[in-house]
Amino acid sequence: MKTSLLFPMPCAACGYNICYDELPFCSECLSDLQRLLTARCRVCHNPPSACVCPENKELRFAFFYNGFYARRLIYANKKKPDPRLTDFWAELAVRASGVKPKNYDAVAFVPRLRRNKRKYGCDQAELFAKSLSKLYGIPIIYALERIGGSEQKLLSRAERYKNMVGRFKLREDFPKGMNYNKILLVDDVCTTGATINACAGILRGSVARGVVPFVLAKTD
Repeated sequence: MKTSLLFPMPCAACGYNICYDELPFCSECLSDLQRLLTARCRVCHNPPSACVCPENKELRFAFFYNGFYARRLIYANKKKPDPRLTDFWAELAVRASGVKPKNYDAVAFVPRLRRNKRKYGCDQAELFAKSLSKLYGIPIIYALERIGGSEQKLLSRAERYKNMVGRFKLREDFPKGMNYNKILLVDDVCTTGATINACAGILRGSVARGVVPFVLAKTD
């Protein structure tokens, strides 16, 4: 007997209905997920894997962060991350974004605010990076450290960029002299790009010659 029959997983989207199949979505939410993954950019009309908008030139992402359903998924991943789902999200993100993990030497992640990590018990970006490392054999590196800062969600675009100045640095215990050719830098969502670009700027040149930001969702 499968253990999923004894301990069924709640739907990753609604959190109420039970999933008895391998897919962590109930039948009611599955159609919403399919629509989300097939949504196209409202500017260039391309899917995420082929978006040509200037602000998305170097960014790789799985779906657009628009509408109630997308926000509910990201919220659930932030507030109640389920370790059983991280492999699913990692594989989905790779397939939907067109990222080829074998082309990267390592994967790093944007560290979460310490108080949020204590509050919710984990770092969702770190879980994402660990799953990518496990599924695709990419070494994970713990290169970045977060220095305080406040929540970004209530700030304007200009305020977000200002808030990120000096908020990240290389960890003191990170090995000196390491220089990768190309690494993936992961987070769960990108709105203005202030946070992930700040981290990429630190890593680029000092840790890797090339840094490619990779997130689950990007604001359209």
